[in-house]
Amino acid sequence: MTIFEELSRKATQATVAAIQAYNNPTSVYRAETFAILSINGWELLLKAKWLKEHGDDLASLHIIETVTEGGKDKQRVKLSRSKNPLTEGFTSLVRKLDGRGMLSKNIQKNLDALVEIRDTAIHFYDESGRLEISVHEIASASVRNFASVMKEWFARDLSEEYHFSLMPLSFVNVAQSDATVVNSEVENLLDFLDGLESDSDRSDTEYFVALRIDLNLTRKPRSETTPQVRITNNPDAREVRLEEEQILARYQLRHRNLVDKCKERYSDFKVNSEFHSRKKAIAENPRFAHTRLMDPENPNSTAQTFYSLDIFQEFDK
Repeated sequence: MTIFEELSRKATQATVAAIQAYNNPTSVYRAETFAILSINGWELLLKAKWLKEHGDDLASLHIIETVTEGGKDKQRVKLSRSKNPLTEGFTSLVRKLDGRGMLSKNIQKNLDALVEIRDTAIHFYDESGRLEISVHEIASASVRNFASVMKEWFARDLSEEYHFSLMPLSFVNVAQSDATVVNSEVENLLDFLDGLESDSDRSDTEYFVALRIDLNLTRKPRSETTPQVRITNNPDAREVRLEEEQILARYQLRHRNLVDKCKERYSDFKVNSEFHSRKKAIAENPRFAHTRLMDPENPNSTAQTFYSLDIFQEFDK
């Protein structure tokens, strides 16, 4: 096993530990523990990526310092107190990989949020529950980003190995009273986290700064033959009404986003007549595309087609 493979394995274990810590609803230190372990997992993953790009050469991670000996400057590997070589840390690796175009803007901002939670949330007592909600959204995005990066960088599908998700916040007792006063320190942190999300790259449909996961609890029907629902254009199918927000959440890609994703995904991709004809044929299936009016209340407004990420299953063929 290569060094970078071993580091990616350890990175996964650190992230699994972070998820397990967060999914313990009785823990009062769950958010801080998640941030600490998750950052550790990300640092190991970034190191693994760096080594993979540098021939698994551990020396490429060593920190080099300049010392003066005999009136001359000399470079050498910086050592720890135990005389072992020091390696690049989390912040340095984020900067280096970003400089090489290997880290999306949204991942960087999500990691900035995790670092701020790790460094400051430990000092705050938040009775409002607002901070826990914000932390859950950032943590959910971090877990999803980690799994996506692992698949992109190392061709590992973590969904096949682990139950890789956070417990929905609906199972956590979070007080959401408007009457509860939020102290100034928590307010400052919330403003910082909101600012990161506001500055996210909305065109990036693969990576996120924060991710809200809603859970609606309903009573299980008595019948064991509850019909399954899927999107279809069959006029005889049972009708299920989707709200506008639900539709746009499923069909996230405009034509521009679709083209950009195809350019990233396929080395020989061209926007030509073949692409347009294939796209048109695939878009006839409502599973892959949805056409809506830009102004739903105006029947004469311009129509635009949006595409789901499932469309790549067809393009891949």
